[in-house]
Amino acid sequence: MVGFGDEGGSNSKYVLKPMRMNSEDILICVDVDPQCLVEMKATSSTNGRPITRLDSIKQAIILFVNAKLTINPDHRFAFATLSTSVSWLRKEFSSEIESTIAAMRGLSASSSSGQADLTNLFRLAAHEAKKSRTQGRILRVILFYCRSSMQPQHQWPLNHKLFTLDVIYLHDKPGPDNCPQLEGDKSKSNMVGFGDEGGSNSKYVLKPMRMNSEDILICVDVDPQCLVEMKATSSTNGRPITRLDSIKQAIILFVNAKLTINPDHRFAFATLSTSVSWLRKEFSSEIESTIAAMRGLSASSSSGQADLTNLFRLAAHEAKKSRTQGRILRVILFYCRSSMQPQHQWPLNHKLFTLDVIYLHDKPGPDNCPQLVYDTLVEALEHVSEYEGYIFESGQGLVRIVYRHVLILLSHPQQRCIQDNIDIPKSLTKKAPQVEPMATDDSVPVSRQ
Repeated sequence: MVGFGDEGGSNSKYVLKPMRMNSEDILICVDVDPQCLVEMKATSSTNGRPITRLDSIKQAIILFVNAKLTINPDHRFAFATLSTSVSWLRKEFSSEIESTIAAMRGLSASSSSGQADLTNLFRLAAHEAKKSRTQGRILRVILFYCRSSMQPQHQWPLNHKLFTLDVIYLHDKPGPDNCPQLEGDKSKSNMVGFGDEGGSNSKYVLKPMRMNSEDILICVDVDPQCLVEMKATSSTNGRPITRLDSIKQAIILFVNAKLTINPDHRFAFATLSTSVSWLRKEFSSEIESTIAAMRGLSASSSSGQADLTNLFRLAAHEAKKSRTQGRILRVILFYCRSSMQPQHQWPLNHKLFTLDVIYLHDKPGPDNCPQLVYDTLVEALEHVSEYEGYIFESGQGLVRIVYRHVLILLSHPQQRCIQDNIDIPKSLTKKAPQVEPMATDDSVPVSRQ
């Protein structure tokens, strides 16, 4: 754990100055060229109609806005469409999810095709960015682009940078009438092994496979240390937010997002004191079941060493039931103790489920050993996980970092890269040298050796 608990000491590799994160005005622009109606693979909606690129973009936008507003309800969103040029879909920036849903209902494909000119999009964004700055906010543009046959163009002054641009590019495979690599070059991407499945230039080959729906058992550590207060945050009633409060909110965010991605995922809940206990045993796809479980979740009054053996035994039993239904089981453990290492007794290579861990801890001290606890959790994760399990830690007490870690856990275990290859959030050690110390609150991602 690089620089773990060492703030500005002789061994510290970086210095982070606190700063206020500006709320965002986010302009989402969707390419409505007829190519947005290309069908996605092996998917269909509830009415049996094939799902198009535009359908998937709409669902992704609703998921994104929901998640962003959960993290910070002060973010605002507006919407535009891109045909040959840009047009407003919903001009007023709003923090209401109903505004997003209404905009998505009004979003449809254009009947005409042509070369996209991004100049007016950039001009419009620059104008809105100036208004955002006067309110202490920043502007971001997210462009969903769908054309494979024509490169977009723009005329924009060099170094006239007033906003941030993100691009998601959905394209056809290369062919006589398509040039998706040139499209990618326009947006500075390096598309490794692009469209080359098994050819001499391909660096990897991905074989198609069916992704199993998940049964996810979420286990929350209810040791009294879960009541430690988070930094500089308070609830609507003015009461300080504890680790347990942030975990509850993060779980509701996670379940909402997972069910948006696939409504067939199911969730059950348990608590960890000295051993494990069921909080809600029946796996359910109903968000109301999750909310009810969170209302019934409270801290234990007793403290002691946590034994993970019964958690693993319970998970293995449920995993066998899940497999008979063509599903896979995952355990997500929220762990809060800094002073005692957990223990377990589990057979080697008896891997029936995947384990993810989020570890919220105090700084190292005479009575705390978070590094040893972390190392023990890593060992346990690698000991029991069927697929790649992730572990994230935070000793900063920041709610948004808890949310960020939880959102990375949205990744399906059967689709994951190894954790050391995750590059979000960006590691400070990988960034170009800065003239001044970088101002951010973010943790350096932990590397598992």
